[in-house]
Amino acid sequence: MPTSSPSPSSSDSSADFASALPHQVLLSLLNRPAYRRLWMQHVQRRRGSGINQRAVASFMAYELSDLLGQQIDPDTLKDRVARALKGTALSDATLHLFASAFGFTALEKHTLQQALSTQNLARKISQLAPSRATQALDPRSYTSLATAMEARIDPFGFIKDFTVTEIIRSDVDSLELIQPRVETIPQALTLLEGGQLVEVREGPSHTLHYPGNKVYQLAIQTPYPLGYGQIHQVSYRVKVDIDPLLRERDDEHYTSLGPFSPARFNTSMILTFDRPPQNMRQKFWNQKMHEERLIEDIPLPSQARYSATFPMIEDTVFAFSWEADSAGAIRHYHGQDPSWLSLLDSSSPSPRSQS
Repeated sequence: MPTSSPSPSSSDSSADFASALPHQVLLSLLNRPAYRRLWMQHVQRRRGSGINQRAVASFMAYELSDLLGQQIDPDTLKDRVARALKGTALSDATLHLFASAFGFTALEKHTLQQALSTQNLARKISQLAPSRATQALDPRSYTSLATAMEARIDPFGFIKDFTVTEIIRSDVDSLELIQPRVETIPQALTLLEGGQLVEVREGPSHTLHYPGNKVYQLAIQTPYPLGYGQIHQVSYRVKVDIDPLLRERDDEHYTSLGPFSPARFNTSMILTFDRPPQNMRQKFWNQKMHEERLIEDIPLPSQARYSATFPMIEDTVFAFSWEADSAGAIRHYHGQDPSWLSLLDSSSPSPRSQS
């Protein structure tokens, strides 16, 4: 397992890859001496001077097995690695697997993400252009160009509220309805800008990260019909109902982004804590928040503010997780109220997502 990532050099600049396809950026990284040495150790038979896909898959399997604490068979990665290096299929989940296994620097990882984001956004826009007078390929009829989620967390580790701001691009000639979707336990939902909130209804439950949450589909009517290619911004705030979490005495909390279908671009998350949390971790999953799909799990220092940004999120789930003090929160918010304390669930705590 590599103990440190190679230091960025002048050749690491994202400008070097400004017009490169994502698989070209990946091939260039794997050919750099520091990374080439890693996978070359697993070459069993030399076949030319190119990148040995089987050796790359073997190295990644061993590294990810150590990082994630579970045995990964190189054969399960072989086809995925081959498709990524050939450029036939490279998802954001596969990108994170490469970055985790090889220990790419933050700049290298961002450059890969940016190349993938640019390719996918350009492909989507080019596909939409001929059909704009009829119907967009995305049933929502718009592309999410940027999404920011900002959450405030109380001293006990419970999210008080979060604000979502989304910038969209109309993919039809007359867009009048924007339909964001959010998973949470809401006490109140307020539209801050972007039109009129005409409906909030429950969405499909099969997409839930945790059973205690609900998915809500918002319907926001724009102030006027948006023409093809027109940019518009919406923003809404959700006040979170923490009582269901308190009743189950949850002591581990998540806030997550993804997966998104279709992909979202320029996505960011900002968390502000009233008190620095304990056991803060950054995690990535492939498609679902199940441990067997965990790609990356990184401990973080305790501080009052955290942030992360991604050029694109599609197949991955990104999350921050931390410890919460449910006993302290119960005392603070409900004191010794016997009627409320009688509602406490006697079952053992289980983690839940708040957004």
